[in-house]
Amino acid sequence: QYYDTVLEKNILSENGIIIADNTAFDCVIPFINIPVPMPDGAKPLDAPYAKGQQGPEFGLGVHTFNEYIRNDARCEAVMLPISTGITLIRRINSANNN
Repeated sequence: QYYDTVLEKNILSENGIIIADNTAFDCVIPFINIPVPMPDGAKPLDAPYAKGQQGPEFGLGVHTFNEYIRNDARCEAVMLPISTGITLIRRINSANNN
């Protein structure tokens, strides 16, 4: 909701970025349905989360947000696999379409 408001009301400056934190918790892994190569004994992203505070609903919510951003033609995004995930989102301006 905040994401759409920022874009629709042109709150984000032309060269601005949106930084979304916690976009790759290990509770999201079941929703992406792809194999993730990892060393023996490692957890996805090696980023523990407090069980009980973030359960399946949280993972589904994060996955839904990630998919929404990924499929939004107004922006481009890159997810950095740092700790629990950071996503950088930039509006695609007509001046940037080269």
